[in-house]
Amino acid sequence: AEALGCTLWRPGPHLRKAALGAGRYSFGTPDGTVHDVKLGLEGEHQAVNAMVAVGVLHALRRQGFRIPDEAIHE
Repeated sequence: AEALGCTLWRPGPHLRKAALGAGRYSFGTPDGTVHDVKLGLEGEHQAVNAMVAVGVLHALRRQGFRIPDEAIHE
């Protein structure tokens, strides 16, 4: 990432998730938080995958892509 001049977001300091119970989570990045997301599949790895997906969508927004909050939540 450094060689390409890219920002690197890592789980923990940059990508965060919080379990809300009943398969619901909140996901946060440096650009904001997506609250109360119901995941369709169970398992910790699904929550990690969703956290990374939110991070990617927020990073795309930084590059000028118009992605509505509702689309990220879905």
